[in-house]
Amino acid sequence: MNKFHATSLNSRTSGAFIAAASATSLPGLFVLMSAGWPDFLRMPASEAVPILSENWPAIRFGFALMFLANILWFPAIWCLARVLFKPGSKWVDLALNFALASLAIRGLWYGVALTMFPVLIDLWPNLDAASIGAVDAFYIFLNDILSTVQEDIGLNLLGGFAGVILCILLLRHRKLPIWIAVMGLTGNSLLIVSSAEMIGLNAGDLVALLAPSLMGFWLIFAGIFLAVRGPQVSRRA
Repeated sequence: MNKFHATSLNSRTSGAFIAAASATSLPGLFVLMSAGWPDFLRMPASEAVPILSENWPAIRFGFALMFLANILWFPAIWCLARVLFKPGSKWVDLALNFALASLAIRGLWYGVALTMFPVLIDLWPNLDAASIGAVDAFYIFLNDILSTVQEDIGLNLLGGFAGVILCILLLRHRKLPIWIAVMGLTGNSLLIVSSAEMIGLNAGDLVALLAPSLMGFWLIFAGIFLAVRGPQVSRRA
């Protein structure tokens, strides 16, 4: 196989993986939203546990998909960077370092939820009034802390910076259609803006809606483009 065909195959295979990995979160979000997420994370445990108990099989499946999607996000970003840009670029390496740091914590909440919620569901019927009050406070505190660490820091800040750097490089070197790079730059920039909640600033519902949507779809479209138009992709930056 000559170099052209090897590059073509690598681009197409990587593109298919990027699209599939990035789309993993979509059924997970649909399942979780149909089961009352994210509302049950903002309630005290006394209100959340009945919802969790009634919908646990669906919630567990949705959490598992979201956990997998967050883990697959890094190899998807890595494949995109390695297919489109030459090795040794300091900006690509910086983006991948941000992405690796994001990977370390972006799946944390779902991993904790998959292990903590079944225990909570089993213990809840046997708790007395005093214990229920303590568990209520702990449930809210844990969700707030994990949401800040995973979402605001892992997903929004670290993941957002990784995406912004790569999308600026895409705009500069025209590796993908401009609209894909603009979509990614907009979505990842909004992710960074939405992390302002850590210091008590509300970025607004529109930002909260657009940021994850654009962030997810730009990778899906990038993967589809690479899978379909692989032979036209160059590794030269």
